[in-house]
Amino acid sequence: MSNASVSGPPSFPQKVEDIILTAAQVTWLEAQVGPFRQVFTQPTYKKGAGFDWAKQRWVEFQNEFNICKPEPCLPNVSLQINAVWEKKIYQFFKNRKNKLERTSATRSSGPVLPLKAPRADPAAELYVQSLGKEFTRLFNEAMEGLPSTQNVVVRPKLRTKLWAELPPEQQQEWQEKSQNAKQLLIVNADAGETFSITHAPDGPHFQSNHIDYQGQVYEAWQNFALEAHAMQAQKERTKTLLKVDHQGYPRLPPGEASWSQMHYANILKAFFDQLWSPKQITAPWAKLSQNPSKYLRDGSIPPDFKFRDPGIMSLFEVATLYDHTLQRQARGEHLDIFIHQAPSPKRRTRKAKIQQLLDNRNYDSDIDEGDVSSELTGVEELEQALQQNTA
Repeated sequence: MSNASVSGPPSFPQKVEDIILTAAQVTWLEAQVGPFRQVFTQPTYKKGAGFDWAKQRWVEFQNEFNICKPEPCLPNVSLQINAVWEKKIYQFFKNRKNKLERTSATRSSGPVLPLKAPRADPAAELYVQSLGKEFTRLFNEAMEGLPSTQNVVVRPKLRTKLWAELPPEQQQEWQEKSQNAKQLLIVNADAGETFSITHAPDGPHFQSNHIDYQGQVYEAWQNFALEAHAMQAQKERTKTLLKVDHQGYPRLPPGEASWSQMHYANILKAFFDQLWSPKQITAPWAKLSQNPSKYLRDGSIPPDFKFRDPGIMSLFEVATLYDHTLQRQARGEHLDIFIHQAPSPKRRTRKAKIQQLLDNRNYDSDIDEGDVSSELTGVEELEQALQQNTA
């Protein structure tokens, strides 16, 4: 990984390494699960020792498999990718340890609440159910003149007959669907067949009932899902970024007639992601779509345009934004889009405190002008330091 200095802003990474584990890597990690469990039985064990042990295995792991890294790559992106790998390997060890301990405990004493073993319908049954009314018609014809008690005999025979008439390639498709159904049932049983929404506009927990489903449930969940998807994309997704100019800034390529809507949308998303910050692989699209005027300069998007993740834009919206951005790029205005990044909670809190002092100064005799002045001076010094660090 090169950290060579270049003139102007640093170059953006060309790729983010995909860290989905291969079969050989899983085998190597499986062999380390036993020593990992022994870490927690040591008399000198301290909190965090398991993660430290996993970080050491990460060094051995990348040497063993010659893990590729983006080239060229910013130092902070390099640190981010290393941190993602460390957490992934630690989580692998932790999951295997918990699974082994849970299995051994179940064998010795049995589960407190025994769960019925899930069983999905076989491929043939899934197929005949998909026929719907057509299968019902065939079944009724086969049952003509027979007592109702014969249904347990007629139905399996009819199912076997219809399944045998399917071509082998279609049988293979239904067998794969059957396996997927079994996996889903196993997950449901393990999770107690529950699902919870844990995000809401007014807090971290979604416990109250909202009458406005569209505004209070659907949109809140969609924004949360977009943010969660962005976080996951930073960790587990191979992503080719746009070509950059000599200063390291991305360039939007001219469109081609053969490109699909999704291809245009992916290019737009990569363009805005790279312009947002070289320190992050994706921009916070949920925040940008909720309040675009807070982050976008005037003229950076078409008038009355609903700015959001290009992946969920319509074809007309994608074409409009792409053409508008190309025109600004031709005029040399394509880099002047974002005002600033989202302020940190600490800075928001500090400014809110100053505003409160200003609002209450005329109503509270205990508030001195010196208090407000000192707070303003502190914030100005903080902002100057942040600008110097990011310069």
